[in-house]
Amino acid sequence: MKANTIRLYKHFCEMIENPKGNDSQERASCKSLAIKNKADMEEHFKKGKKYRDDPEIQALLNPKEVKESGKKSKG
Repeated sequence: MKANTIRLYKHFCEMIENPKGNDSQERASCKSLAIKNKADMEEHFKKGKKYRDDPEIQALLNPKEVKESGKKSKG
């Protein structure tokens, strides 16, 4: 379940950077939907008891603050 959630979150991030579609209107729609869904997933990660303290999820949300050891960096 967690692996699917992480994969879906990464998909939304990819769609924000490179939206798919046949024309500009479809790409704009895809990008706006991906932005909304990414925000919803981040809210779910912050509020969900299952995901709140998970190191993989925290690394996705704050890639610069979490090191491989799981400790937050000072910078």
